[in-house]
Amino acid sequence: ASRTTELGGMWNPATGSVTDYQLSVGDNYTNPTGIKGSWQSVGDVLKSSVTNISLSPGHVTKLVSRIDVDSVEFEVKSTDGFADEGIAYVGNEIMRVSKKDSVKFTILERGIQGSFKGPHTSWGEVVSDRGYVLSVRGKMSDGSYVPSTGGAPVLIYRIDTSYPSTPGTPEPQVPKGSKAGQTYTLKWDPSSDGESEIMSYEIQERTGTNPVWTTVTGIPGYKSGGAINNIYTIGDVGNPGESPRPLGQYYTYRVRSWNFAGLASPWSEISTPASTEIGQELITKVSSFPNPVDLRKGGAEGRAVITYELNDDAEVTITLYDLLGYVVKEFKFSRGSSGGKMGPNFITWDGKNELGNVVSKGGYIARVKASSPKGSKVITRKIGVIH
Repeated sequence: ASRTTELGGMWNPATGSVTDYQLSVGDNYTNPTGIKGSWQSVGDVLKSSVTNISLSPGHVTKLVSRIDVDSVEFEVKSTDGFADEGIAYVGNEIMRVSKKDSVKFTILERGIQGSFKGPHTSWGEVVSDRGYVLSVRGKMSDGSYVPSTGGAPVLIYRIDTSYPSTPGTPEPQVPKGSKAGQTYTLKWDPSSDGESEIMSYEIQERTGTNPVWTTVTGIPGYKSGGAINNIYTIGDVGNPGESPRPLGQYYTYRVRSWNFAGLASPWSEISTPASTEIGQELITKVSSFPNPVDLRKGGAEGRAVITYELNDDAEVTITLYDLLGYVVKEFKFSRGSSGGKMGPNFITWDGKNELGNVVSKGGYIARVKASSPKGSKVITRKIGVIH
């Protein structure tokens, strides 16, 4: 979990005439209200949260050796931050341990504070010095409680407020300058999260010069068997909701990861455009947004974005004129650089002239010239300015 002021969970209905479910949080199994201090009524629902609590993240690592019923020590990724002697939550079991070295704990006592002594695998079970047990009980119509006054544990939580690392760019797996077709594969460098691990990846797509990103899908962070899952095929009808992409379009992608605590990484860098079909015209779809642009507004709304698609890497010059024909601002981009790359391009104009002064309100002409071995072409568009 990532929140430090509430914990939530789901539970199965109790048998009998339950009039109210109650939740609480403790730091072990023998004292279910040790953290919350009381039971919180949530009604007759089967999913809810305990609120108004204060939880500390503590230290978290991962188990890398098996623990059998007769084990006297175990190995983790790192013991950094743990006390020399104290409590360790290993999976659902609570132990008393001492730190042996930088990667090993010596077991002093097993199955304490109401937990059960059991085997643990070496497949990365969570080990922490703090844990929080969410418990539930049902209040019956006669005032009694099921399964007991102390309730039953639902889940044991660790608090993780750290974010996953940023994944790599989801690049289409096609040769540079070649069309991708209507179905193609994206691949990216995976994220990492040393505490909660990667739960899933969210993939977003942008069509051509449309500035809006849409979520394509979410995929598990790991495949069956534990292999990293950092590949996705666009347009594959075998993937739910997918269909081949229409011809004559460019698509760009970005990806972010989510950990099991419910926190997301920053978005990745934007991918190289994938073209379902490369057009013959060197430059197309020249436009700008917002149009007119209100320079009084802050952020993106107070700037004009000039957009266009190139069907080849090209040298591009954008010249802005006022209605008297005077040059106001000029942008130049070399072939293959940002602004001169094959695919959709987005150039931001802040409404200032070459001297750094805000231009007057009125109409302006954007002249966009592109040149490459494919030829040369000029397109003009009007941009309105208000302030």
